[in-house]
Amino acid sequence: MTRNVNKLKLSYEFGLVGGLFLIIIAVLELVLHSISSYLKIFGTFPSAGAVQLIIFALIALLGTEYSRRDKKIGYTSMIVIAIAGMITFVNIEIVGFIIILIGGILVMMNK
Repeated sequence: MTRNVNKLKLSYEFGLVGGLFLIIIAVLELVLHSISSYLKIFGTFPSAGAVQLIIFALIALLGTEYSRRDKKIGYTSMIVIAIAGMITFVNIEIVGFIIILIGGILVMMNK
């Protein structure tokens, strides 16, 4: 029994860390874009996907939170948003989606 509880706690922490990591990356993209467009020294820092990244991160965080109540909906949303995020984003954001995917798989494996 404690093994299942530990898996659930670990998967919740993975989902939370992954979602917060994605939000921090999105905010950094927005801030760096604003600074680089103001200075215009080396061009501008791209921020085209920052809003979409925040939306993906919020869906992942909602799935993580919902996995405490209903495991099937929780892990399904975590896994789907992680795979969609890995297809959509190609930079450092993939690290956050991999963490969320690991958390979703841990919830799915918990019986």
